[in-house]
Amino acid sequence: MPPSPPRPPAPPTTGWMDRPGDSHARRPVWSARFIVEYLRQSLGELSKVAWPSSGALRANATLLLLTLVVVIVGLGVVELAAGTLARGLFA
Repeated sequence: MPPSPPRPPAPPTTGWMDRPGDSHARRPVWSARFIVEYLRQSLGELSKVAWPSSGALRANATLLLLTLVVVIVGLGVVELAAGTLARGLFA
């Protein structure tokens, strides 16, 4: 099977930064109306979130902290055992 011919180059693109006479890129305009609309939409999206109840939040936080303690203790035991073994082998 012969190789396929090379692809032609992509056509040049123009964008908002390529306007004639613009020597530098324009910065976006942050108006008070834009910021207020952004905050309004953000609060609207946050109102759609299913937030956990305080009991569920407390239970999940407790589980997280207990898991963290178990992992820390487990790593401490492994480190202590490895140190004791290394001390015994290389002493």
